[in-house]
Amino acid sequence: MPACTMVGGDMRPSELCAMTVGDIDKTRDAELWHYVPGSQKTEEYIGDIPIPLGKPEQALLIPYLKDKQPSAAVFSPRTAVKEIRERQRAERTSKVPPSQIERARQRAENPSDHIGEFYDRNS
Repeated sequence: MPACTMVGGDMRPSELCAMTVGDIDKTRDAELWHYVPGSQKTEEYIGDIPIPLGKPEQALLIPYLKDKQPSAAVFSPRTAVKEIRERQRAERTSKVPPSQIERARQRAENPSDHIGEFYDRNS
C-alpha cells in the first residue's frame, strides 16, 4: 500500500469539510504533511491517526492555505462566495444602479451572513 493516497481516500467527507489550517502538521516529516482531524468517530478505540498528505495533495491544498489563520477552514464557502462576487464586480461593464448601492449600504449596516465558514452536508 502506498504511503499516501489522494485527499479524501483515507478520510471521510465530513473530515475533509471540517479541515482547518491548524489541523495540518507540516513539521513531522520533510516530505509528508499530516492531517490530524479534530475528532474522529473511532478516536476512542484507535486514537489519533494522522492522515498523510503527499506532494500531489500538498499541491492541491497550497492555494487554499494561503493567508489564512490556523482556525480558518481550508475549504470555506464564505471565502468562495466572496471571491466569486469580487470577480463579478471586476468584470462588470455597466454602471451600478443607485438602488444596488443602497442595498449594499443597508447590508453593511445590518449584516445577516448566512454563509458559514465550513461546508456541511447541506452545502
